[in-house]
Amino acid sequence: PPASQATTRLDLDLPVANAAAMTYSLSCCDVMPGCASTFSAETEDHLLAQVVPHAAEAHDITDLTPEVVETVKAAIKQS
Repeated sequence: PPASQATTRLDLDLPVANAAAMTYSLSCCDVMPGCASTFSAETEDHLLAQVVPHAAEAHDITDLTPEVVETVKAAIKQS
């Protein structure tokens, strides 16, 4: 068979890594000591969509500087 068909067949025979199976999580206390809030989502973007309103409401952080974003992203865990 042509190489493209062979690749397709191999792809069908191999387990497929499901990106949605990856979980991104953040314990707010890793960024803001004393905060017990935790977040999890299937993508980093979805996780950040939960964290941003929390930062504004619970911690009065509305200015998301590159340093703040970097600090939060560094605290995100993947499992």
